Amino acid sequence: MGPMHPGMPTFRDRDAVDGAPSPKADATEYVIVASEFAFAPNEIQIRAGETVNIVLDNRGAVYHDLTISDPSFVLTADPAGRSAGALTVAEPGRYRFICSVPGHEGAGMSGTLVVGPGG
Repeated sequence: MGPMHPGMPTFRDRDAVDGAPSPKADATEYVIVASEFAFAPNEIQIRAGETVNIVLDNRGAVYHDLTISDPSFVLTADPAGRSAGALTVAEPGRYRFICSVPGHEGAGMSGTLVVGPGG
């Protein structure tokens, strides 16, 4: 079965795939809800060196992803879909996350991962 609209790719036709380690069983979980066109929450605070599980919960009507460029971390989800991955950031700082679908970041789909000193 092909796309509903010719030329409009479905999730399976996309090049983007999850680029994140599998969730860690005992890690703290942060759920980020994606919709048109926002992440909620759009800021998360963790500690440097701490492994956390990030869950992308797509409650929107279209495909969304959550992408951090450096360190490289990508979660993808079709509408009503969820994906999760483990994230560890070694260096304190502020890291931007976005939806990399063309136009989505510009429409407001961005946020900040705030990494504080390790504990």
